[in-house]
Amino acid sequence: MSNSRSQSVDPLIRLFREVCGDVPDVASLARMHRVSSALNLHDNDALWSMITVLEYYARLYEAMPERIRWASEGSLEAARREVGGATDALMQQHRDALERCKATIQLAENLIQEH
Repeated sequence: MSNSRSQSVDPLIRLFREVCGDVPDVASLARMHRVSSALNLHDNDALWSMITVLEYYARLYEAMPERIRWASEGSLEAARREVGGATDALMQQHRDALERCKATIQLAENLIQEH
């Protein structure tokens, strides 16, 4: 985890996997190496663990907008289904009421004709 890229990649990937349970992507590795260079870190520097955890959280935060969008679309679709079902039920009630009205009008017309 020194500035020598060829030696630092494998230990860094191993550390990231041990800490986060995942393999870092290219962007994550690049960010961690930029921090390493800026802070002049060495392989045995204790900051590596913190950098790894912070990078893991950065990846989680980057994924949040997509996860929120996905969750909201699911909620929106569930709301659409619920509203659709309610609309269908109301339309059926409307049709039933209309049929009763038509029957009442027909009955009234029949009564008028009889009298």
